Amino acid sequence: MNNIPCNLEGYKLMVTELPELKSFTDDAGVVHMAKVYGTEDPIYVVSLFAKPREAGPHGKRAKGEEIKVEFTRAPEQEFEEGSYVNLDRATVSLTDFTSKKGDRFVGLKFRAEGLVPVSS
Repeated sequence: MNNIPCNLEGYKLMVTELPELKSFTDDAGVVHMAKVYGTEDPIYVVSLFAKPREAGPHGKRAKGEEIKVEFTRAPEQEFEEGSYVNLDRATVSLTDFTSKKGDRFVGLKFRAEGLVPVSS
């Protein structure tokens, strides 16, 4: 199942690595910018620390986790590390791939249309 709508309102999302264009290096060592499938639109990526807003049933807040999020709309403003953001139309997909070294990875892939700053 791909692109399942994802509600992250119960989490505080803090920027840990600034948004940047997603790129990859091919076998010849040439760097390419990642594009939205079937278009020339670039893909951006940001690292966020996601921490629950509320305490769990035992009175403790769960530990947070760093997630990478791909998004397709160019940031409308500059973000700083430590800034809090929301995701515009977030989705999640199960990803399963094999690295060039033959290692298999399974995990969640987060996507959104863009980043929205949280007003202070």
